Amino acid sequence: MEEIKISIVVPLYNEEAVFDKLIERISNVINQTNFTCEVILINDGSKDKTPF
Repeated sequence: MEEIKISIVVPLYNEEAVFDKLIERISNVINQTNFTCEVILINDGSKDKTPF
């Protein structure tokens, strides 16, 4: 059976306050699946100190 491969693209705009929780939630979901995936985080012009 071939593995499922997906990309998760997450735009980040002024997400400094919730960034760590976001990463934790995404990681938890990925760890509960059998998918092969990549996560692409894109800073969409944040005015705060959002990483990336």
